[in-house]
Amino acid sequence: WATYFGDVNTSAASIAVGPDGSPYLAGFSYGNLPTTPGAYQTQLQVVFTCLPTFVGICPLPSPSGFLTKFRADGSTLVYSTYFGLSVPTSGLQTVINALVVDPLGNAYFSDAFSNTINLMNASGSALLHSMAAPAPINAMALDEEGNLFLTGNEGNLFLGSSIQTTPGAFQTAPQPGGAQVSGYFGYGGGADGWAEAYVVKLDGGLSHVLAATLLGGEGLDAGRSVAIDSTDRKSVV
Repeated sequence: WATYFGDVNTSAASIAVGPDGSPYLAGFSYGNLPTTPGAYQTQLQVVFTCLPTFVGICPLPSPSGFLTKFRADGSTLVYSTYFGLSVPTSGLQTVINALVVDPLGNAYFSDAFSNTINLMNASGSALLHSMAAPAPINAMALDEEGNLFLTGNEGNLFLGSSIQTTPGAFQTAPQPGGAQVSGYFGYGGGADGWAEAYVVKLDGGLSHVLAATLLGGEGLDAGRSVAIDSTDRKSVV
């Protein structure tokens, strides 16, 4: 089956499939999102509001994240909700860029701008857990025990690594930077701090970091996807 969803105000950034075959779609929206009664957030949260004393051109409102669950046959929406922040004059925006669904139909998702990890219940009506992410997230995966795996890129050229690695980790510190070569936009000399990929394992309740490692070389590195096979081996790209 195939269907349109929303209008030009809404863009998808991630997709997942639930245990019953229902597809979940997430991304960002500037409004006119089809929402459902009883959903977590049925109205768009206007994130940027200029004060009456503001002088200059007032920026347009920033987008809100959204999370939508379709029926497995694509005939209707099970739930559809905004997920946004209401912080006047902050200019923050919300984009759900990584999404995975557990065996009960609860949805884990990350916000690319506030760097949070969130868990929405199976009916889309309530947020079960939320925590600050250890670093920007690009992808998620769940293992058979319900542990959540994250990957992305972390660190800052001036502040250093933001990931607290765990004992016995594969890589506990950023690799030394390589020599600068023509046409290469890496950092020459010193640690490449800002440019490390990482893998982090969290418990399903989002309360503990079970394992964390960096993964990278001398240049710019970022984890873009993560998958777990039937023998519980993890693959990161």
